[in-house]
Amino acid sequence: MISHATVYRAASKLIERHGVQTLSEATRVLDKAIDHRDAERLLVWLRIRRAIATLEAPPGRLMH
Repeated sequence: MISHATVYRAASKLIERHGVQTLSEATRVLDKAIDHRDAERLLVWLRIRRAIATLEAPPGRLMH
């Protein structure tokens, strides 16, 4: 299992690299994992996408 800190580091690096397109890029990778029936990769990228959404949320906005 990948640690919470590692997931957030990956999300942060993706935001630096892809800017406003970060969620689209994460979704593209998720789609590839689905196409390849790679459940493990899918679960990791779901966590990363959630971390991206959390990091990009406006200050004071709670994520559910």
